Amino acid sequence: MRPLFSTLFLFIGICAISISTPVFADKGDSVVTALNQKAIALCQGKKYGDAEKTFGQLFQIKGAVLPDEAAFYYGVTSFYLKKYKQARKAFNRFETLAQASDSLKKESLEYRLDMDCYEKGYFEYPEPCLNCEGKGHLVQTCQTCKGNGRQYCPVCSGTGVAVSKSSFGDNYSTCNRCTGKGVIDCLTCKGTGHVDQSCAVCKGKGVIMMKGICKDE
Repeated sequence: MRPLFSTLFLFIGICAISISTPVFADKGDSVVTALNQKAIALCQGKKYGDAEKTFGQLFQIKGAVLPDEAAFYYGVTSFYLKKYKQARKAFNRFETLAQASDSLKKESLEYRLDMDCYEKGYFEYPEPCLNCEGKGHLVQTCQTCKGNGRQYCPVCSGTGVAVSKSSFGDNYSTCNRCTGKGVIDCLTCKGTGHVDQSCAVCKGKGVIMMKGICKDE
């Protein structure tokens, strides 16, 4: 009886492994790919709680290279679970990915706008700053030299002569800073007459955030 029992036990074990394996690695797919596909399918099937758990398993795999769309569908899952902070982080991550499709990036933006409406009653969107024409900086006339590019020497106050005092009286010599010219290149603009400054309106970002009115659906 023992050899038969051992053979039967081994057969049952092999069957159990063969049945459970496709859940994680169907048709040679890696665990990461299989979990990602499962999570996305759950999200698309509106089973957001199960999708979040599956994404959690996916994110726990150390060193895993996640597909670009994983961030998007994780954002969608978090959105419908009303975990907006988590959703924003996922969508922001997705939109920075170079390989992400434009169509999904557009959807990602729409989800973020919807979250603004739910949380604040309005949504925000970027517009190019008119003050700097979207550049984030402005070339302006130097206020130190008024665009001249030159300023009086701070050592000799523009006289070209350096004065040193001693017990025998004042000693006069040619100013080493300006070599007796009395003027030097402007210290602020380095002699160019202009300075490149960050735009005060957009704080150097090149865009300003505008408020939009949410539509009732």
